[in-house]
Order: sequence, then C-alpha cells, then structure tokens
Amino acid sequence: MPQDLNTSSPLTNDTPTHFNVLIEEKKRDEEQKKVAEVSSKLISLEEFQQSFIGLHGIASSFTGIQALTIPNSHVKEPTANDVAAVMYKNIRKIPMLHFILSPESTWLGDAFVMVVYVQGMRKAIGEELNTDEKASVNFSSAKRATQQPTEDGEPSEEQAAALGA
Repeated sequence: MPQDLNTSSPLTNDTPTHFNVLIEEKKRDEEQKKVAEVSSKLISLEEFQQSFIGLHGIASSFTGIQALTIPNSHVKEPTANDVAAVMYKNIRKIPMLHFILSPESTWLGDAFVMVVYVQGMRKAIGEELNTDEKASVNFSSAKRATQQPTEDGEPSEEQAAALGA
C-alpha cells in the first residue's frame, strides 16, 4: 500500500523547532549588534546637552534676544539639560532620527539657523506691518481732521478745492 504524502508528521507541523528558535536568536543578536554599532557612532548625552545650550547662545547672538541665552531669568542650565536629555532619549529611540545625533551631522545647528532666520523674518514683517498700520492710522486721522467743516459750517478751503468750488 502506498504511503499517503499529504499527512502531517511531527517534523512538519507549525510548532517552533529548535532550529527556528536558534534562527530567531541569531536575528535578535544581529539586530542588537547593529543598534550597538550605530549607537557607538552617535554623540553622547553630554555632547548633545552642550550643543543644545550652545546653540541657544548662538541664536541669541543672531537675534539679539537675550532670553534665548541659557541660563536666563526663567530657564536655568539644569532645566535645559533635563529638556535636552528627554530629547536625546527620544531621538535615540527612533532610528529615523539618529542622523540628528551623528557627529558629522550639522542638522541641529542648521535647524537653529533656520529657526533664527524665520523668527527674524517674522519680527521684521511684524514691525513693517505695525509701521504701515500706524501710518495708515495717522493718515486717516489727518484726513478726518481736514474733512471737518469750519465752525460756521462752511467747507474748509481744502474741502472746497476738492469739490471744485
């Protein structure tokens, strides 16, 4: 009688075998080695904290805003270091963000320069709009003042000239 080849045997079922366990362990070990290798190439927490605080000083120099310098009246260096530590921890958890911690990367500094630029542009635009608004208000009040009739109710000379009289 021919043997039925469609039947399952203890060697072909879906339960993990010793070899599957070894393969999974090897994959985990390789992944851990990759993580360790990448981590060894990243800047340390202390370097990140120094950069974080230093870049605030650079931003302050660019903008003239003294509050960006750490320490300032509201943020002390230990607080800034704690914030930088939280950022560092989260960046290390997300492999896609490891470029930020690469010693060759200038991304963090570049990002601060971009923020300083945008902040400076925002401030300049605000000042210009504020100046335009003040000029508009001054023009409107001057225009209203010249449109007032004289005490006897007759139009002023300017009003009469504007009316063609």
